[in-house]
Amino acid sequence: MFHGFLLPRGPRNSPEARAGRKADVAPVAESLTRYIVRLAEPADDSALRRLADLDSSRLPVGPLLVGEMGGGIQAALPVMGGRGIANPFVRTAELTTLLELRAEQLREQGFGESEQARVIPLPRRQPTLAGRVA
Repeated sequence: MFHGFLLPRGPRNSPEARAGRKADVAPVAESLTRYIVRLAEPADDSALRRLADLDSSRLPVGPLLVGEMGGGIQAALPVMGGRGIANPFVRTAELTTLLELRAEQLREQGFGESEQARVIPLPRRQPTLAGRVA
């Protein structure tokens, strides 16, 4: 059986060199994750419903931004503001932050203003007894 004191202590085998080698090696990122932020499409409906069920909440209304991570939709946020939904079993804090930033950018660019344009009610004329408009 060999012991540490019997092994040659050259420059490569010294305890200082071994400790230095471990420090030189950069730790691999916990996860090299690719985030995809995009507008929801009609084909995403079933995935969004499953996500809302996982989050134990209702599916948000209006145009949605979805965040994909690991090949699937993990978070969704209404573009016009409101509470989003996210997968509670996946770390989505960074993804949710990206969704919030993108939603703010879209609102600043005027996204959805035509849909939310104010409707100005026109005065309605009441018909008279003879059926004519007064």
